[in-house]
Amino acid sequence: MKLKAFKEKNLVDAVKDLMEQLNIPVNYLTDNPSTAEEILKDQYKPNDTFGLIDEVYFIGLMDDAAFQEKKSIA
Repeated sequence: MKLKAFKEKNLVDAVKDLMEQLNIPVNYLTDNPSTAEEILKDQYKPNDTFGLIDEVYFIGLMDDAAFQEKKSIA
């Protein structure tokens, strides 16, 4: 397994490389970062803990559709 990608590439590309190496199918959604508040919605609390999160990357889904080589219904 080549984990050097996490030193040599950006996070998104390194994660994609890792999933490919592990032969795990992923339905990729976006390479763009989001905020903790957008991702967590009702679970988000404006406090010091959540304030430590600068960016959240919701790269894709590993679900039954991905394993059947179909697009996820999100």
